[in-house]
Amino acid sequence: SLRERLFSDALAIGSAVGYRSAGTVEFLVAAGPASAPAPRYVFLEANPRIQVEHTVSEEATGVDLVRATLQIAAGETLRGLGLAQESIRVVAPAIQARVAMTAPGGRLASFAEPGGAGVRCDGALYAGYSPPSQYDPLLVKIIARGAAGGHEGAEVPASSWEVVRRRLLRACSELHLGGTLQTNLAELRAILASGTFARGGEWTTELLDDEEATASALGTPSASSAPSAPS
Repeated sequence: SLRERLFSDALAIGSAVGYRSAGTVEFLVAAGPASAPAPRYVFLEANPRIQVEHTVSEEATGVDLVRATLQIAAGETLRGLGLAQESIRVVAPAIQARVAMTAPGGRLASFAEPGGAGVRCDGALYAGYSPPSQYDPLLVKIIARGAAGGHEGAEVPASSWEVVRRRLLRACSELHLGGTLQTNLAELRAILASGTFARGGEWTTELLDDEEATASALGTPSASSAPSAPS
């Protein structure tokens, strides 16, 4: 399968340089169904560190990557941690939304995280926080996870994708950021609520030009806006 080929090539790259820790290998896959006989893909880059998207891998596999990285640095082995490659399985779909500042300045007057089953928030926000403009504008990451179903080696079923999409949309709608910070939260909600995104498949950076997504960003209900997500 495409997933297995990507994993195999990523492992080969790490083995070739003797790399032993958490890292990320990125590929670009050509357009077309993942079920095609031999989808074409090319290597992009390898990053020898934990990346901002690591939360998706953690939720999808149940492996605490940050903890494992520290344990390996302290002398543990992958097998000693029970992390032999053959034992790692993608057991649930997950999606991450990154809430970031869109303009420098501003102050967070009040803050409330979303909650519920399958929802995770990674951040360090608090009432009174004024983010410095010299650093990364990321404020908080919201991750939604679906029910474990053993999707290893296969595409995520449409029903599982829809559960995660609705769950993340609800979480982004419940996130409260009071004050004068300008963020991309409305755009994230619009993307998650759009019919194009809900249908899955292929997307481009022109997604927000979708009339339905734009209406959602402006706070106008759309026909495909999700009802309350399962919790």
